[in-house]
Amino acid sequence: MLRLLDEVGRRNDNNPNLLYASAARLRFCDSLLALTTDPEQIYQLNFNKAGILLESGNEPAAVALYEELAPKVSPQMAGSHTFYIAMGTAYMRLAERTNCVLGHNADACTLPFKGLGIHQDKAPARKAI
Repeated sequence: MLRLLDEVGRRNDNNPNLLYASAARLRFCDSLLALTTDPEQIYQLNFNKAGILLESGNEPAAVALYEELAPKVSPQMAGSHTFYIAMGTAYMRLAERTNCVLGHNADACTLPFKGLGIHQDKAPARKAI
């Protein structure tokens, strides 16, 4: 069974149309970015790439790419709401990983949060707001 799953994974790793094939989707975005000089396409492709990075669990890279895109976004711009929600989600996921997953303890799983359950690194959660 493991051999079959490995074979299916390798066979489908090159299909950017599969939502769970993050590596293929990232390669596809990068290949399109290498072909275009249109600023709007570059923005949209990088926005998509940041989302794929987030989906694949690479929160630091997603946050860095959203930060790179942020100066190009104004509140009046169409889609700015979507951008800020995506960026906030990336920061919340980074906060979750840094504080709850990597520093897991019993206080992090019970309400009200107390002791070690309170975020030690508050910066990602604050930036999400």
